[in-house]
Amino acid sequence: MFSPRQIDALKEGKAAHLPASRVITQAELPSSTYTYFLYDECWLTDQASLPELLEGLRVANSPELGGFICQYYHTALAGRLPKTRYLIEQQVPFAAEFSEYLLATDRRNHGRPQEWLHHLTQQIHEAQPEDVDYFFTEIAATLQNQLIVRTESKTFRITELEFYYHSRNHPDPYVHKGAEQLKHLHWYFNQATSLDLTFGDRDTNSFGGILLRGLQLLSRDPTDEVTPSYPYLMGPQLLTRALIASWGSALHGATYLGLEENPTPTEAPASPWRTARVGLSFRPDDEDQARPYLSRPYRFLADEGYLFHLKNKEKICQQQNMDADTVRRILGYKPNWL
Repeated sequence: MFSPRQIDALKEGKAAHLPASRVITQAELPSSTYTYFLYDECWLTDQASLPELLEGLRVANSPELGGFICQYYHTALAGRLPKTRYLIEQQVPFAAEFSEYLLATDRRNHGRPQEWLHHLTQQIHEAQPEDVDYFFTEIAATLQNQLIVRTESKTFRITELEFYYHSRNHPDPYVHKGAEQLKHLHWYFNQATSLDLTFGDRDTNSFGGILLRGLQLLSRDPTDEVTPSYPYLMGPQLLTRALIASWGSALHGATYLGLEENPTPTEAPASPWRTARVGLSFRPDDEDQARPYLSRPYRFLADEGYLFHLKNKEKICQQQNMDADTVRRILGYKPNWL
């Protein structure tokens, strides 16, 4: 399918480390976001062999998949995920890597993490059932690693959260489905004992709440008698009390609670630390719906220091995909199962 001249151009382009925008155009090869990705991100970096590169170029120019791929990378995230699975099933070269490349491009194009969070919490309502968990993971990573909670006098990192989401594609029976949970990115006092960040949608009648269960104090007033001396706030009630206490003056208009970009973002672990939600009990009267959701790992944990203070930290470490050094740092000892 490809002439010796075109193949030589690819080899010479790699030897000279020339960009795809130059080599692919001059060699009159298929030109698209996908083929540029194959050349720049895979061929030049030695991730793709020459046969793999040529197969990708052939697929991109094929009547069966060429148009599909072109539409694929112009599709919004929720629609792109099921298409990614189709491309992987069709054994399109580097389909999964191309999906991650487009996701990274999406993040950059949305600029600040607040805008990315806004996009994710809108797209989730368009997601297929099997993709909801993907959005939970990405939203949690954004909240825990890219954003901070700021009050009038303090800043906090979210170290523990839980997802509660009820929609047509995700009928979680443990969601209260209060009217406030139809709002998008609002604070919600959940039965006056805990604080949620909502991500609902009235158009699709989707109820969403992210329960804050743990915070790490990043800045502290030494004269504050409400906040504990150690930097971690553990449990929804203590957390909510501390946030309210640091809101600011009720008389001078200084009350503030918001999400802001973390000036020193943290790196998320390769595999997020997650477990089943806390305090849920099985509902025999709602068996068909409750059973699939009771033990799902919708609780996300971040920060080794925070895990060190949890009572069941060894069990959590054993459940997670942690390396031995991380486990020893968190526990302070080497467990017998390492």
